[in-house]
Amino acid sequence: MQYLQLHLLSTYINKFWKDVTDKIDGNDQHILLIPRVRWINGKFASLYRLSKLNREDKDYITKNLSDRIDFKSSYYTTTPIESIIFSYGVRKGRTLDNTTKSDRTEIKYQTYYHYKFPISYDPLNYGRLLHKFNNTYFM
Repeated sequence: MQYLQLHLLSTYINKFWKDVTDKIDGNDQHILLIPRVRWINGKFASLYRLSKLNREDKDYITKNLSDRIDFKSSYYTTTPIESIIFSYGVRKGRTLDNTTKSDRTEIKYQTYYHYKFPISYDPLNYGRLLHKFNNTYFM
């Protein structure tokens, strides 16, 4: 992610986090969060699935959102973002720690029609390498 985008994302998450966590009493509540973006052409998209976060999870969500924007299509990085929208709710009780969150929904494959594709950015996970030319892989 470009430095400016990361800085803007961090700035808005910090502002959101301060506004929301100031309203939370103690450590016995958690935040339900769905971050969305709106592009200048009026289209909306969710950046991340519903997340359950404790007060101390700000760095966790900042890193995951910046990684998510990095890994998304070029549309996320070439189309100007008009606004970032944080849909949230506050609930009682603490949620699981971050290591458990990332491990609990482990999906190994994405299904497209009846084909199963590995969820990976490493082209070598898609099959046997036949030929490689610069960054073009023939599997």
